[in-house]
Amino acid sequence: MKYTSEFITPNGDVPAFQACHAATLVESPTGEVLAAWFGGTAEGAGDVGIYSAYKKGAQDGGRWSSPQRIAKVSGESHWNPVLFWGNGGRLWLHFKVGDMIPLWRTYVAHSEDAGATWSS
Repeated sequence: MKYTSEFITPNGDVPAFQACHAATLVESPTGEVLAAWFGGTAEGAGDVGIYSAYKKGAQDGGRWSSPQRIAKVSGESHWNPVLFWGNGGRLWLHFKVGDMIPLWRTYVAHSEDAGATWSS
């Protein structure tokens, strides 16, 4: 596997958020890479949600998809997504929600289609 450093914005587009942090990556069974992170106007702001994008395989041009918001469960800031593959090909997403660290709550979502859609 060859590692590179690049921005996750297709064609150099400006993302729909001003700040992002805490990326997590998984490789799909088809060789694509799925990234997730939290993003919004600023870390800790109420508009911060969890976003993701796929890096397409070489046969599909090897480009990143447009970032999509995949989780926003309240008006509070969202934090620290973690992606991982579970048994049976289920993709899991864990993340935190809350304005102050002692009050953060953990949320869990899963995907049966490699991250195209997520449970609520």
